[in-house]
Amino acid sequence: MLERLITQFTNQKNKSDLELSLEELPEEIASESRQAIADLAAPEPYRQVVTNAVTEAVSKWQAGAETANSLVFLASPIENLAKLLDEVILNSEILVDVSVNCFGQQRPNDLSKIPKELAELLKKSESKIIVIPSLSQCFLRCIGGLDGIVYLREQVLENTQVFWLIGCNYWTWEYLDYLCQIRAYFEEEISLPVLTWEEIQDWLEPAAKRINADVSKEIPELQRIYLEKLAGVYLGIPAVAACLWLRSLHYHPESKTVIRRKHSLPDLPSLNSSDRYLLYALLLHEKMNLSALATSLGESQSVIRADVQKLRKLSLIEANYSQLNINPLYYPKLRLELSQNNFLVAGEN
Repeated sequence: MLERLITQFTNQKNKSDLELSLEELPEEIASESRQAIADLAAPEPYRQVVTNAVTEAVSKWQAGAETANSLVFLASPIENLAKLLDEVILNSEILVDVSVNCFGQQRPNDLSKIPKELAELLKKSESKIIVIPSLSQCFLRCIGGLDGIVYLREQVLENTQVFWLIGCNYWTWEYLDYLCQIRAYFEEEISLPVLTWEEIQDWLEPAAKRINADVSKEIPELQRIYLEKLAGVYLGIPAVAACLWLRSLHYHPESKTVIRRKHSLPDLPSLNSSDRYLLYALLLHEKMNLSALATSLGESQSVIRADVQKLRKLSLIEANYSQLNINPLYYPKLRLELSQNNFLVAGEN
């Protein structure tokens, strides 16, 4: 008992000494850190799963086997599944001799265009692969907003000469299955794996090297606690882990290096019913402009703009040009909050 108390006291003392010597990141390094994360390739376990699945499924389809002509990849709504599919397709040897077309990269303002644009794409050639990086961009939660999905599911059955490669987030998939039984039309679905903290470390390593992050200066016990705590809160989702990693970075002025400090998920602010519906819409659709968000919620843009501004000030919502999305740092607690308030929440195993 005495030895344990001494150890705890020593660790706490070392931790305090370490923290006293650290500062917030200089803006130049903070900016470089964010860019380093943005420039990371998709995690290798993700790439491997998608590459193997696409190679096997497309090979069978090209050989004329009686097999599914579609493959759906499922991931968290805060993961960049479109980027992952793009990286795999560009580097996939199995797709070099077949026409590959992408569809639905961004939701059109006029949703009635989706069936028309898809029909035009289908007319161009007979044997090809159509990639829909984000199915959430092919519909809107509003009256008439599912016409594109209804048309798409029929084409999957009718156009067996086309192979459909689709990315979709869990929330959208559950929502569409609830409303229009989409699982009955797409036979094969694969969930991206839950990553271990070792795999997350490997993924983050290039970013750490880029900003001269020095793990060796950390106290071993604190490093172990850091990693174990990270594993316990990020749900195996790289986007959450990356935000936690950025949140933990601090500057050591004496050695001019970056090291990690204590970290945690921020508390979720108090939310009212309107807030929850707005945040749910953003998770369901991954990203939306103000006009689409207002339409999906059945409110005027002026009302939704005020709500968005409030939630942006609370850091729950981020804006990338005209597109709004959820801050990944809040996703684990927001997911729990919505689940407890009877929203149709799907997610990580």
